[in-house]
Amino acid sequence: MSRYYSLLVITFLLVGCSYKAKSAPLQNSIAANSINSRFDKKDFYMIVALDSEYRGDYQNAANYYRKLYETGGDLKFALEAVRSYVLSKNFKALKPFISQLLKKYPENIELMRYQAAIYIDEHRYKEAKKILKKLVKVSTNPKDRELLASVNLALKNPKDALKFYQNEYKKRLSKESLIKLFDILYYQLGKKEEAIKTLKSHIDFQGCDEVLCSKLILAYRDQGDVDSIITITKKLYNKTHKESYAKMLLDLYRFNGDIDGAIGFLEQSKFDNKALIDLYITKKSYKKALDLAKRLYRESGDIDMLAKIAMMEYESSKVKDKKLLNSISKKFEKVIKHSDNPLYENYYGYLLIDHDLDIDKGIALVKKALKHTPDSPFYLDSLAWGYYKKRECSLALKTIEKIVDLLTQKEIQEHYEKIKACQ
Repeated sequence: MSRYYSLLVITFLLVGCSYKAKSAPLQNSIAANSINSRFDKKDFYMIVALDSEYRGDYQNAANYYRKLYETGGDLKFALEAVRSYVLSKNFKALKPFISQLLKKYPENIELMRYQAAIYIDEHRYKEAKKILKKLVKVSTNPKDRELLASVNLALKNPKDALKFYQNEYKKRLSKESLIKLFDILYYQLGKKEEAIKTLKSHIDFQGCDEVLCSKLILAYRDQGDVDSIITITKKLYNKTHKESYAKMLLDLYRFNGDIDGAIGFLEQSKFDNKALIDLYITKKSYKKALDLAKRLYRESGDIDMLAKIAMMEYESSKVKDKKLLNSISKKFEKVIKHSDNPLYENYYGYLLIDHDLDIDKGIALVKKALKHTPDSPFYLDSLAWGYYKKRECSLALKTIEKIVDLLTQKEIQEHYEKIKACQ
């Protein structure tokens, strides 16, 4: 009965409560025969009902409010009994009592609400609709109309429910009515473009609420509209600055192949400077990558940034003279002393091999990198080039033949041709 109880409690809160329990608890010894001339029967019932409410004994309170109603016929006591039945979860007594009261008071708003809640719980939606249509004619409370709309949805009458939520949204621009409006248009009536347009218009003028923007993202995903997802996700990040939205945005840029868009977002947001450096490198914007890496290294002493500095100094320099190579080597020596990153080991190893600085050491570093990633075609190319430099041509050819059909990079193809000629 938990769902029924929740609906009735909502109804209870909707109609309010006339009495507040303020009396001190009565002794259990008080009984009906203790009433003396100072109290009549109704006074006694009232005291016990209020005392029972104070102590949370709602079943007893219901009994005495009902006695008060049956003694004097005052409807307000019947309504208090109804509310107490709800709080005590005595639905067995509640249902026939409400039916009895409605026969005498068929136009009472509170009783109609409770009766509608009972019908809804029992999935008797047609009966609920009938009483709710009667209720909304005399009630000014929008919750009653909302309840009727929910019943229309249960009866698979989305067009009737749509009218209510359209009117509610126009009056209040509320998020709750907009969500219902969107769901009916998009999922039940299949008016997806209208649903998206309505939701997007609200977001454009009222701002990017997380719930509403998330619903719009799901709709755009359903439509395969990645560009619009990016636009909304960016709004979500700008409002919340949540890491999850930033990561989602970067994934979307990658999916779209929009490196410039990802760079623009990271430059503006400063969310992930390390990722920004990698994107600069992808775009071969080595000067920007170098400047940012130097700043981050000054601020943090991060050894990864020192490796990036060495790599970018090499990539951005047109002249690879001895002075430059010595400077870069010193940086890499510090890097490999404190880091076990195969990317740096291969990069430095290849540099030592290609410039004939220390071929044996270069091969050893590349082999170390291959222990981490034994199938890396780039690391195998570095190793083959090291063997070639040592004139171990057969071993070089055997190594590079593993990868030559996998990669079409000009440099690797040139290595392959030279190694073949070396035979």
